[in-house]
Amino acid sequence: MAVTIRDQNDADADAVAALIGVAFADEPAVVGLEADLARRSDSHGFVAVADGVVVGHVRLTRGWIDADERMVEALVLSPLSVHPERQRRGVGSALVAHAVGAAELLGAPAVFLEGDPGYYGRLGWRPASDVGVSAPSRRIPGPAFQVVTLAGFRPWMRGRLVYPETFWTHDAVGLRGAVRAEVEEALDRSDDPSAGAASAGELALLDPHVRGDRAGVDALLASEFVEFGSSGRVLGRVEIIDALEADPGGARHVADLSTRRLGADAVLVTYTLVGEPGSLRSSVWVRGDDAQWRLLFHQGTPRATGTVTP
Repeated sequence: MAVTIRDQNDADADAVAALIGVAFADEPAVVGLEADLARRSDSHGFVAVADGVVVGHVRLTRGWIDADERMVEALVLSPLSVHPERQRRGVGSALVAHAVGAAELLGAPAVFLEGDPGYYGRLGWRPASDVGVSAPSRRIPGPAFQVVTLAGFRPWMRGRLVYPETFWTHDAVGLRGAVRAEVEEALDRSDDPSAGAASAGELALLDPHVRGDRAGVDALLASEFVEFGSSGRVLGRVEIIDALEADPGGARHVADLSTRRLGADAVLVTYTLVGEPGSLRSSVWVRGDDAQWRLLFHQGTPRATGTVTP
């Protein structure tokens, strides 16, 4: 059954409340949070609909980065809800991608959230600390506070994220007590610093501000780097640095990012580059004698657009 995503409207209120009540059965306060966020003029909701029934929902609300230069408006993604019977079918990832696209159209420089880095990392999110933004509360585990930067983001936009008052009124910021301890313990057990360093480097190379910085790209590429491009060209290290400096392109978004250890000092990173026509990407990152991770090999393969005959 096809799922479509559209803007939320007033007539959706009861269906969204019922959905969130089921999706967050252990956290009933989220229903009230969504109702109050929906009343804000700086908040935008979207619903996933299948056969006339709301099966998923996501919301973006304005927050601020408290940067040294000035306060910068950004967006916070929360809550995200998918009906239990529709989970693990791509509805959640489609809602997240739609919200990121909407944020781009709204001119936001970045979108932030609190969530499972194992899930959101595959969708192209990375720790907000990577871009110099700290969480609004120390009760948010570091790896769980994540960001997607967009075309308007600039390197000086560093500082603490400020959540809108509604989240604080509903005590919907971070975790408390035993739940916080359990989540932090689970994140510690699941953390693979090598895989994390490789995926963070890969996402950095998709950031137009990094791509246009010759020194920044130079620091991320191994001396023997080579790329098999989706265009069919084979490019070396200097050619790639020159090409990116000349045309860094716009913001790029990924899906299904995953990592695999190839050895003690090598990690394979694979993902889908979202867009038209889109492509499948694979990279091999290696750790040098200085303990720094650098990209050794990258390949882009155009996605098939028609029926594939074996």
